[in-house]
Amino acid sequence: NGGFLQTNGTPMVFGTDFDLFEYDGAKRANTGVTGWKRVSGQMKAGTACLIGFNEGQATTIRLKAANATLAEKASIALKAYSGDAKNQNWNGVANPNLHYVNINKDVQIYNNEEGENGRKYLPYTSSAYSFVVGTAFFVQETGSISLSAATNELLRAPKRESERYEACVRIVRDGAETFADQMFVRASEDASAQYEQGHDMVTWTGTTAKTALLWTENYGTRLAIEEAPLLNNQASYALGLYVPANGTYRIEVANTQTDATLYLTQGGTIIWNLTDGAYEVDLTAGTTSEYGLLLQANAPRIPTGVEEVGASKAAQKVVIDDHVYILRGEKMYDTTGKMVK
Repeated sequence: NGGFLQTNGTPMVFGTDFDLFEYDGAKRANTGVTGWKRVSGQMKAGTACLIGFNEGQATTIRLKAANATLAEKASIALKAYSGDAKNQNWNGVANPNLHYVNINKDVQIYNNEEGENGRKYLPYTSSAYSFVVGTAFFVQETGSISLSAATNELLRAPKRESERYEACVRIVRDGAETFADQMFVRASEDASAQYEQGHDMVTWTGTTAKTALLWTENYGTRLAIEEAPLLNNQASYALGLYVPANGTYRIEVANTQTDATLYLTQGGTIIWNLTDGAYEVDLTAGTTSEYGLLLQANAPRIPTGVEEVGASKAAQKVVIDDHVYILRGEKMYDTTGKMVK
């Protein structure tokens, strides 16, 4: 709790110099629209806030604590908000501790930076990263979210979870230094065939943006995280892409896969092994829905050998429904050499 001071120490006046909003989970549950509610001029520890300043204010703002107590928070309670599955139970919380933390829930975070991945919501899976002081999390669950101290400021390696396969997929504009957008696909034998909080997450980013977007399409909505049922060691996803301008883009897997292989499909046919490397594609401005993803669990009975020519991977064996195919470049063949359509 506390107020705002200008650079010279003069207190700022709520409603005149600045406005303060808290995330309104009840509004999201009742209307399906992301919303905020205007509150008094104090922030609450652990609550996601949105602050708007008068354009005439100095560029440097200081915070004034309501008291000198620095209570360490190991967890934050999450509220329940009744509504449909995709809009209920959304909570806006934040890291109030004076150090980096790890969390135990899947979240979306608003990125207000300019650049390739600026000004949009990005999903992050549970315990995959460490987060800075003040980071606001949007989480769709009840109970509580835990905040454990991180040992360093670097991104952490993705957590291995038993019997759950996971891949982070990104889209990168050709020549860009950072990715434009990211989403996560998962697969497990106990995944539900319907939207399930804690396993799936609807994307908060709009249908268009100034940068490229990607998502999976299921349950009548666009998803930032989709956990699909694993059947015969496989799970498939309908991939959606949006680009603001014509150009060359890369679709790539961010995390190294050792227990599963992720393939890119086009019209239902495998065209590329994303686990081995990025796929470059020329896209026209607008939305594209012809691509998909196929996750193949690397069970012991599945051959995964790769024949190499020089330094490039020329051909790879793929097993689909107990049939062996050969993936070479963007073409797939059966064992007789006939191209699979």
